[in-house]
Amino acid sequence: MSKKTYMMFDITVFTIIACIIEGVITYMSNMPLFLAEGFTVSLVVLFSIICIFRWNWYGVIPGIFSTIVAIAVQNTTNNDLVAGYSNGMIVGSLFAILAVSLINLFFKWKSKKVIKESLPLLVMYVVIAYAIYIVAYSIVWGLVDQYNIIDTFKKVAGRNLINMVMSAIVIFIANKQRYFLVDMNDYLIYMNTVPDSIRKRKEIHEDKSQSLLSEVVSSDEINDIALLDGGMMSEEELILLNKTFKDKEGDKNHGTTKKS
Repeated sequence: MSKKTYMMFDITVFTIIACIIEGVITYMSNMPLFLAEGFTVSLVVLFSIICIFRWNWYGVIPGIFSTIVAIAVQNTTNNDLVAGYSNGMIVGSLFAILAVSLINLFFKWKSKKVIKESLPLLVMYVVIAYAIYIVAYSIVWGLVDQYNIIDTFKKVAGRNLINMVMSAIVIFIANKQRYFLVDMNDYLIYMNTVPDSIRKRKEIHEDKSQSLLSEVVSSDEINDIALLDGGMMSEEELILLNKTFKDKEGDKNHGTTKKS
């Protein structure tokens, strides 16, 4: 599978999931039981910043399509209690989600690897993305519908405060997964150029280096060469190394010190 095909597949999966979730959330928010004054639940920015982290500028695609779905659902299911999107809200929300792609400039300041390893930078990544969204949405909505921009800013900011907090929590959890919140360009290069044995050693060393070293030290099939390896070799590799060493030196003289 080529990189382009893989990217299209990955983004399509995220887009489908984002559209379904946003459609369901929007539909549920129109039901009297779930109405709440002052905020609305939406994950369009969350899906966008996850995909942007993975695919840079192309990552905004799930946010665009899920925004369109939210508008369509809202304007077909609105009732006396909840109004549909106005022209200003439609244009504003679409422009805002496109503007979120500017968060790519954040990677010019700090690399994705550095961001992943820093909780403050991860939170900053989310906050800046939402700040772009809120400001862009407010300005366009106010201009198109001829509303006071300060008032629209208060409304949009208030509605997205909880969404921002939820997104920060989800991003933190997603970052704990090894290959989820990653630069997919670097990931694909890594997966296609680094041998499986080296990748497995690295994963073992990162995930359970201490437990692996403990197993190695307690193993009967071991010599000082294994200890010098620092626990990086698998148990099977240690046994094979020890066997090879014994074959060369003889069963009576294997190990680092010959028996007299």
